[in-house]
Amino acid sequence: MAKEALHEQPTLPHIADAPGLAMEVPSQIGPYKIESLLNKGGMSLLYLGLHPEKRIPIAVKALKNQYLGHPEMKGQFLKEAEVIELADHPNIVKLYGHGEWEGGLYISMEWIKGISLKQFITQQSLSLKRSMEVVLQVCYALLHLHTHGVIHRDLKPENILITESGQVKVIDFGISQMMWQPGEAPPRGLGGVIGTPSYMSPEQRKDPLHVDVQADIYSLGVIAYELIVGRLSFGNIQLELIPKNLRAIIQKALESNKEDRYLDIVDLISDISGYLRSSHLQSEKRGSDEIKEVYEKLGIIHSEVVPDTAPDWAMIDLGLSRTQGIAPLGLYHDFFKLPSNDFVIFLARAPTNDIEALISVAHFKGLVRMIMSRHKTVSSLDFDLANLIAELNSVYIGESLTKTLNLHALHLDPADNQLTAISCGFEPMWHLERGSDIPRLIESRNSAIGTDPDASFLAVSDNWDDGDSILLHTLGPDITDIQMLFADHRGLSPKPQAEAIIQDLKAQDIAGVSKPIQSVITLQRIP
Repeated sequence: MAKEALHEQPTLPHIADAPGLAMEVPSQIGPYKIESLLNKGGMSLLYLGLHPEKRIPIAVKALKNQYLGHPEMKGQFLKEAEVIELADHPNIVKLYGHGEWEGGLYISMEWIKGISLKQFITQQSLSLKRSMEVVLQVCYALLHLHTHGVIHRDLKPENILITESGQVKVIDFGISQMMWQPGEAPPRGLGGVIGTPSYMSPEQRKDPLHVDVQADIYSLGVIAYELIVGRLSFGNIQLELIPKNLRAIIQKALESNKEDRYLDIVDLISDISGYLRSSHLQSEKRGSDEIKEVYEKLGIIHSEVVPDTAPDWAMIDLGLSRTQGIAPLGLYHDFFKLPSNDFVIFLARAPTNDIEALISVAHFKGLVRMIMSRHKTVSSLDFDLANLIAELNSVYIGESLTKTLNLHALHLDPADNQLTAISCGFEPMWHLERGSDIPRLIESRNSAIGTDPDASFLAVSDNWDDGDSILLHTLGPDITDIQMLFADHRGLSPKPQAEAIIQDLKAQDIAGVSKPIQSVITLQRIP
């Protein structure tokens, strides 16, 4: 086997997995119900769990069984929990708990729905201004860590996530070090590299057991360079590619001699903040920055128009997920609880994902909110979903918008154990009855909104009992596996179920899924 390149070497010292290890997913770890296995790491397993009180998805990391007999590995695992517990900061992954369970040790953390910085680098998708704002958020995370005596020691793009709302989250404290503790060697006999070579400072490569905060500053300097030039460096830094007035800042963060590097992250924060306020930023923008900045602003506007979370309803458990996109401008969803304790859900998508799509979505939301406001005092008997959609369609077309919209509309009536559904341009919704293994279509097929001003809409009613699940999705008729995925993940609660369906679609690389940004809503009636 060919020897790995330096930049491809693993971050953590590790032992090869023992053959024949059982990979059964436990139903419970500590107080947390486990939904599925997310990832297998070198020394741990990462599960998707459910918080018993908050009813939100969480990440539960469990030390692999074969390492429970290694005191050094156990100590390293527990130290990660200690570090995260110290670091209570909006730009750092949040700890929920840690301890022992019948299978060993666990750490429960915030489950972050986001994209790693590596993807933004390789896609060159951030403007110069946004790149430096991201670096600044990482600086704030490091300031908090360093103030509490913690050195990350493994800062790299894969360990920095950007959420759908644009917030930066620093993760993975597996090899972090407390400044008041002596340097710790890898567990005896395991070998390996402490850190990731491409992002390690010269002193960390030379002596990884004795580093200080300047090692993190160097790593961040490499990340900042990669964001600016729009490609991974693999240890090859060419500072002449950096805009002139920003070059001095990046160069100082990357000085091989510690005495010439930033001594404290506060100084780097000051210099980056000054650059963002200066006239140099405007003059040094790249040619594509204007377009990128427009889309970054539109993404922020979309997140305000269409929040990326579902409401917390007492009678219905809701899950919402979508394929990751930088600016899902053409997506719309909305949730309404009526005074009669009925519920109405909308899910829509424009045919494109451009500025016009965002205008259409924002306009459509205004129409929906206006029409739904009339039903604040209407009983469920008087609520007619078909008439409501017909009115929406007529008004929408009357505004002379050129965009059509595909739409799901769902009315849930718990008192009568009934649901009413309308699908316009989308493939119909799916209904999985409690105790059944096979979902069935809710057969309602109508033309897209904005197609015909005089269109009438067919609504379909069905029984809706305790434990029943519903799937709304934006996938087209060429996606045939959605029924199977809904059935395969029927044992999950809606939040992780929606995520699992989206992840499976992406993993299978089904044609068309990765192009338009897709959305899935799952819901289950709570007994």
